[in-house]
Amino acid sequence: MKRLLIYALCIGWAATTVGCSDDDERPVAFEVSQDTLLLDSDAGTVHVIVSAPGAWTITDIPEWVTVVPTEADGSREITIDYSRIWTPCVKPT
Repeated sequence: MKRLLIYALCIGWAATTVGCSDDDERPVAFEVSQDTLLLDSDAGTVHVIVSAPGAWTITDIPEWVTVVPTEADGSREITIDYSRIWTPCVKPT
């Protein structure tokens, strides 16, 4: 039964990823100006440019981060503000 389920899942996956294609469609070119962000341990701000030919949305943003804007249509600079991301383990006496 377990093998049947695995085969069914594989066939379902293949059916959703392989299908009719329109020759006029091109892959979406999506780029971000920085592939890595180095954040200070204290609060700060980072600016990133999102380059996209169409609409995009940023999701799953942690509570210690604010992103403006979170969605746009086309290329746009975004501002990422972050609060202190760690607390010292040892408290001063």
